[in-house]
Amino acid sequence: MKTLSTTLFLSLILLSGCAPSTEGSQEGAEAYLSSELNKWIAGEDSEAETLLAATLRDPISFNIRNISPCKAHILAYDLSKPCPKDQKSWPGYRCNVVIEWISQANRPLEKVTVYTLTWSPVEKKWYVHEEL
Repeated sequence: MKTLSTTLFLSLILLSGCAPSTEGSQEGAEAYLSSELNKWIAGEDSEAETLLAATLRDPISFNIRNISPCKAHILAYDLSKPCPKDQKSWPGYRCNVVIEWISQANRPLEKVTVYTLTWSPVEKKWYVHEEL
């Protein structure tokens, strides 16, 4: 019995290491955007900072309302290099996020911000763009 349970335990460990990758997936986009928004809330540099951020304090909370597939953002690549020929086929996701701040009048303020996240399979990184 002990050998069977040890074998099952080791099998579970091996299987968990073979989990499917979230690179370029909707789940990966949501996880990346959440981590960037959490950095922003913590006062750290973040790719999710909005233009409105310059006039407000750091946000206090966020709620990712929905994520849906979309086209890759046209500027989602290393701009110091030529645009990759397959860039338009890269996975893109449109994200609607409600961000909450405390206004200068010390009142809660919510704003819906739309982001486009694009996965670069060449660089293995996400590009975040605020839609204006």
